[in-house]
Order: sequence, then structure tokens, then C-alpha cells
Amino acid sequence: MITMNGKDMDWSRLIDGKDMDWPRLKENYRTWRFALFKKTLGTLSSSEMLELSQLNDIGYYHNVRSSKAFTKMRTEMNGTGAVPENWIYEKGEPGIWTALFDPCNTYSISSEPPHIMQFYFKDGFYLFDLDSSKHQELWASWQANGTSNPWSTLLNGGTSSLEERMKSQGFPDHKAFYKEHNFGATIGYSDYISAVVVLPEAVEKVVFLD
Repeated sequence: MITMNGKDMDWSRLIDGKDMDWPRLKENYRTWRFALFKKTLGTLSSSEMLELSQLNDIGYYHNVRSSKAFTKMRTEMNGTGAVPENWIYEKGEPGIWTALFDPCNTYSISSEPPHIMQFYFKDGFYLFDLDSSKHQELWASWQANGTSNPWSTLLNGGTSSLEERMKSQGFPDHKAFYKEHNFGATIGYSDYISAVVVLPEAVEKVVFLD
């Protein structure tokens, strides 16, 4: 049992989604974080080769921290109709870290109204999982065979490359590996679990929720 608002709740019912009122769960921060961690991990690791588009209806959400950045990203997306490469490498953490199920799961404390983007993936792209022995073997046995890595020159503020930051997270750090295996995103393991977008070409569309 876990407790929410002074009432015991059956965890088996919660993880099945029958009581998943995410905004209500957030009224108890610790319960919400626990439920989100477990539910997200269970969903993303439910299949050895999870096709990203299968979760489009569940929802991949990303919170942009400022109005200015949100407007800039909308303009960039409208200009080309595709996710720009700079969205993947320009921030401190590599890739675009998303939360599942509900826009409110993208933030814990917000100083201003959140700016939410929802990502939809194309069919045929999959999720890489660091904790999968099969995926670990794929990466360990993969050879670049002289293929250059464009991530080695994509710098974050002129300080560190995307390749370096992918490696620091434990992710495979060569773009060609993801392209060859059609891995459009990877599971990010932090104090929360995230589907991290790493291939812009895996994204079908982005909806700006405002």
C-alpha cells in the first residue's frame, strides 16, 4: 500500500493505470514521483524492441523553461517542418528529455506557466535501453568502420561535444549506431526515467501545447 491524501491506495491498481489521475497524484509530491518513476520504467522497458510510435497515444511531453525559448523553437519547427539538430545538442544534457502520460509530469515546481511540447514518432524507430543485455551487446559489437561521427563537432556553448555528453550519460555516443539500428530515442536513467530523443529524423511531428 501507498498513502495519498491520508488514504491507503493499492499499488497494483495504481500501476495498472486505473487510478492514474496525474494532476491529483502531484498533490503528494513523493507519491507522484514514486508512481511516475515506476510507471514510466515499466512502460519503457516492457519490450526488448519497443517501437516508439506505439506510445504516441500515451504521450511524450517536454517542458521548455522560458517563453523566449519556446517561441524560438516553434519558429524553428515551423520553418522546416522538422526537428532541428540543435535541439539535440545545445542544452546541458544530451537529447530531448521527455515525460510520459501527462504534461504535468514534465515539471515539479514551475516559477511560470509551463511551455509544453508533445512529440510524435514515426513508425519503424525503436527505443535503446542501457539496461538491456541485448542492446548492450549490439553496442559493444558495433564497429564504426571509419564512419565519422557528426556528434564529435556539435558543441554545447562551445565547451563539450554531444559525443562527450552522450558518453558521460552511458549512452552509445556515435550517431551512425542509432541510424543503423533505427534507435530514435534512448532511456535516460536519472532521478527520473525519460525517453530521450536523439534522432531528429525519428520524429513525425511536434505539437506546441499553449
